[in-house]
Amino acid sequence: YVVTQQLEPGKQYYFSTFDPATLSQQVTTVTIEGREYLRLGRKLEPAIRIRQQFKGISVTSWLDGSGRTLKEESPAGLSLLRQSAQEALSLAHRRSVPLDLITQVSITPSSPIANPGRVRLLTLKLSGVDLGRFSLNGGRQRLQKDEVQIRREQVRSDRLPIPVRDPRLASYLEATPFMQSDHPRIRALARQIVGGDTDARKAALRIKDWVYGHLTKEPTVSIPNALDVLRTRKGDCNEHTVLFNALARAAGIPARTAVGVVYLRGAFYYHAWSEVWLGEWVTLDSVLNQFPADVTHLKFIEGEIDRQIDILQLIGKLKIDVIEAS
Repeated sequence: YVVTQQLEPGKQYYFSTFDPATLSQQVTTVTIEGREYLRLGRKLEPAIRIRQQFKGISVTSWLDGSGRTLKEESPAGLSLLRQSAQEALSLAHRRSVPLDLITQVSITPSSPIANPGRVRLLTLKLSGVDLGRFSLNGGRQRLQKDEVQIRREQVRSDRLPIPVRDPRLASYLEATPFMQSDHPRIRALARQIVGGDTDARKAALRIKDWVYGHLTKEPTVSIPNALDVLRTRKGDCNEHTVLFNALARAAGIPARTAVGVVYLRGAFYYHAWSEVWLGEWVTLDSVLNQFPADVTHLKFIEGEIDRQIDILQLIGKLKIDVIEAS
């Protein structure tokens, strides 16, 4: 549509689009940046360069006269190039340097954190991004200017009965399109795991142990939903988190998703984990088997997939300096 409408270069156009990841209507901004020639293999192809902006994320694309994408550059520093199947498969026979994308976008801090599991108080200095766009202040995190302090929680020992019936927490007990906590299979499994236990803390631990023990840990490219994860029994932090949260909600424990970074093997990696209500919000990581999660879990976002796309704004920009770890 953009190619065929003879849109004016340099002017912004707004398009209402359906986002299948969030099952919602969103607005995409498109700017025609100009016409140029793009080299594809041995050919020079005429192309229209456009910039698309969606929820704060900017992508540059080069389109041919039919609107097909010839090249695309993403905010993560990756480029996609249109090629024939033969050209793409021939790359496997060339000498190349292996690339681990997860490591490529990790953040190496100014100094290492020794024994992160034992650290009770962590202070980090953040730079390179607009911190005001993220949920950095609240719960165990305190933000002052560009420094965030994370204090490990002390889990309360007093008993909180389930199901939790506080109306203020009702949204954290509801089923969603990707977290089907009301599905008979999810409900039956939650009852099986929790047994007759009516204490929220013990029930959350039982569910965490089950998810950790029954899911194979492997990178997965998908939009995770609890039923699919229950069927495949595998996934990364996103799959572990969505299944844990669905089971917790089915058991009557308010649960939500936190997204940010975690420190592992000398660097911070993008990660997702859970927070459960036990009289207050407590972190829980079902892929790393931590409760509460260690203080290197730095939360930027809370919420489902409609919010998690915002994490892309950090990739390639966020810098972290370790100020104190005690």
